[in-house]
Amino acid sequence: MAKILTTILLSTIILTFMITVPSAFADPVYNPENGHYYEYVAFTEGLSSGGTDWWSIYASWLWHQSNSQKHWFDGNRGHLATITSASENAFVTALLPHDSRAWIGLSDKNSEGEYYWTNGEPFEYSNWNPNQPDNYNNDEDYVELLQYSGKWNDNTGNPTGITGYVIEYTPRVSDPVYNPDNGHFYELVYSSNTQWAGARDIAAESVYNGIYGHLVTITSQSENDFVASLSDDDFRPWIGLTDSWTEGEYKWVTGEPFEYSNWSPGEPSAGTDEDDIEFFASNDKWNDIYTFNDYTDSYVVEYNPYPRYNPNNGHYYQLVHAPDISWTDAKAAAENSVYNGINGHLVTITSKSENDFVGFLGPYIAHNWIGLTDRNTEGEYKWVTGEPFTYSNWYSGQPDNSNNEDYVEFLGFNKWKDTTNNYDKITGYVIEYSP
Repeated sequence: MAKILTTILLSTIILTFMITVPSAFADPVYNPENGHYYEYVAFTEGLSSGGTDWWSIYASWLWHQSNSQKHWFDGNRGHLATITSASENAFVTALLPHDSRAWIGLSDKNSEGEYYWTNGEPFEYSNWNPNQPDNYNNDEDYVELLQYSGKWNDNTGNPTGITGYVIEYTPRVSDPVYNPDNGHFYELVYSSNTQWAGARDIAAESVYNGIYGHLVTITSQSENDFVASLSDDDFRPWIGLTDSWTEGEYKWVTGEPFEYSNWSPGEPSAGTDEDDIEFFASNDKWNDIYTFNDYTDSYVVEYNPYPRYNPNNGHYYQLVHAPDISWTDAKAAAENSVYNGINGHLVTITSKSENDFVGFLGPYIAHNWIGLTDRNTEGEYKWVTGEPFTYSNWYSGQPDNSNNEDYVEFLGFNKWKDTTNNYDKITGYVIEYSP
């Protein structure tokens, strides 16, 4: 029953966000004092009522938006604003529309009266409204910035009158750390109160040196030790392991085999809805925990620069981050790529298992070119390799040839859509290396 209720809750969240679509009034604004960018995002219909704890998913909501520039701007990562000085408070307040009320990244959700910034920065500066915070009705754990005064107020998770939130785009403090054992890069990101699914999506949309990330998959003791070495702090990050699909059947987000584990004593305990896995830096062990917990404070992103091996057919696949690339340019780039002496080509998907494998390569919202086209004869689809076109997985209503669409993209939920050669939502393409 608990899982059913959780599913209903998440469905309600998704549906309501479809109704209350955020909109940005302007491009992010540069603050020369700290080198960060800031953006006020308004809810077009305000927040819905109904008791849902909206604030706790805002960090995730930021990363779920389809426009990647709202997640990364000028190479900077986004998060709810952390205000650490009077001058920064004045700068952010000046961005807000008249009489608006915007969420910032401050909370005492984990322990009443102990305020913390969600990105892990020290809480040293504050600018409370008179007699605030007051935790009215013992239910105010989240902080809003009031435009009319520039002051802060603690509030409930879904108050009436809230108008939006402020995104701050912060440069990486340091580059992801290279692991010489496997050639991958790893990044520890502090983000309190982000649920596992949110961290999964954030990681999948993260890019470093053109490489898409994913929540870390730990497949050996040496890799486990490396993850533990990312910080001296007693951190508790999400890793890319879950049994949310089937209780007791753990799977990595990448589809890699689950062969290595390093559970804490007595874990996994399979408590109520404990489907997602965190890493205890205190003992380098793993723990299963409820996704909406108050303890997991971060997540680890892994960047794998190498093509991924598909044991079902012996081929290798690589997702390439290349926003706005045309299908014809992607085709040429793929065919000029070589891995282990094997020439590449835009991926040709000939079975459901291969389609599922490609779906594990990257972000679920991404638009990536595959090697299918009907540019020679309308309606006669052909793979770039000349393989027979016998399998397809079109999105509902596709292909529709709207606006003379002759090229096919792979949507993040494993469906296909026809589109034009220069479609402006394309984020990259998939290369297949076929021995």
